[in-house]
Amino acid sequence: MKLNLQQKRPYKFLLDMERIKKIDVAKRQLDTAIIMFFEKKDPIAIHTVACAAYDILRNLVGDKKVKELQTLKDNSLISEKQKKDWYRELNRPQNFFKHAKKDPLETLDFQPQITEFFIGDACNLYRYLTKDFSSAMVVFSTWYFMKNPNFLKSEEKRHLYKKGSQTMDINNYSRFLGLIKSLKF
Repeated sequence: MKLNLQQKRPYKFLLDMERIKKIDVAKRQLDTAIIMFFEKKDPIAIHTVACAAYDILRNLVGDKKVKELQTLKDNSLISEKQKKDWYRELNRPQNFFKHAKKDPLETLDFQPQITEFFIGDACNLYRYLTKDFSSAMVVFSTWYFMKNPNFLKSEEKRHLYKKGSQTMDINNYSRFLGLIKSLKF
């Protein structure tokens, strides 16, 4: 028996409702995380929102995982023996920021730079699933590869991004934020 939630919500008339797909939730979370990143907002909030988007996108890819799609969590370079530890370390900040029941007095040494990898990965997952990129994703990906050109396989692309980083200050976040706003598509 399928429960019709619309009928079981006597308070629904009090609230505005929005029907939304998971892919759209992930896009909005990812775009928001990117904007917060370039606005230099709180790194913990950015990480939490970026990882929420990442997890949705990774789950949507699900069984569609293909060899050319190497993600941070599904990395073929990590041995099967080490995967559990790998996941635990990658998930540690995200879980720490969301939960306190088991470890209310625990502390965490957080490295905010890890968030850049989650955002970059989420952008790739979104593009894989939709064949599309938002303006925020385009700008973040450009910034990311200008900052890390050696991550690219293609020598031609490495050269292009290195050249870009010489003409545009990658630490001028307000300029990248301005690009997002001017490119809205």
